[in-house]
Amino acid sequence: SNTSDSWSDDGVECWLQKDVASNGPTVFAYRGRTYLACAEGGALVIRELVSDVKLGVAACRVPLADLFGNPFAVVTPAGRLFIGYTAGTPMTDDASLRLVELDGADPLAASAWKSVPGAYLSKGNGFFGPCEASTFPSPDGRETWLAYQAFEHDRDGQKVWPVGCLEKIEFGADGRPKPFVPVVRLEGDDRVGRDRRDCIRS
Repeated sequence: SNTSDSWSDDGVECWLQKDVASNGPTVFAYRGRTYLACAEGGALVIRELVSDVKLGVAACRVPLADLFGNPFAVVTPAGRLFIGYTAGTPMTDDASLRLVELDGADPLAASAWKSVPGAYLSKGNGFFGPCEASTFPSPDGRETWLAYQAFEHDRDGQKVWPVGCLEKIEFGADGRPKPFVPVVRLEGDDRVGRDRRDCIRS
C-alpha cells in the first residue's frame, strides 16, 4: 500500500516470479536467513529471499502427493524447523494440515525434508476441513499461535464457512508440534458465523 490504509491505493512494487503458478506464499526466517515457501505443481517450493524484492537463484522442490497449498512455518523453541501445509481440498470434510520437518541445517536441500506421520490438525468437535493456516508469535515472543480456517454446520445442517480459529501451538517431548483437533465449542455459545469466537485455545 502507498498509504497508511492497507486496503487502498495498492501497487505492485515488483514481480518475484512472474508467470509462475504458486499457491499461498509465506515468508519465514530461519538461522539468520529469510525464505519464501509456496506450492507449485504438487510440490512445496522453498527459495531464499535475498531482499524484499528479490529471490535467490537456488530452489528446493519437495513433492507431496496430498499437497493443496498454503504453507506455513513453525520454528520450535529448540530451533527445529517445520513447514505445514493444507492437505486435501479446502471446504471438504477431510481437508487437514500436515507437516514436513527439516532433518538438517539447509532448508534448500530437498533430501533433508521428511514428512511427519499423520495429520497435524484434522477435523473434530464439530469443525471440519481445517486449512489455510498461518503462524505468528505472541507479543512477548514466548508462544507461537496458529490461525486457520475451518467450517461447521448450523442448526439446519447448512455448511458455514469460514470460521476463523486461533490455537496456541504446543510442543511434545519429542520436540515436534503436538497434533490436535479444533477446540471444543464454548459452552452456551450458540453464535454461528463471522463473529464466532469459540474456536480458541490458550
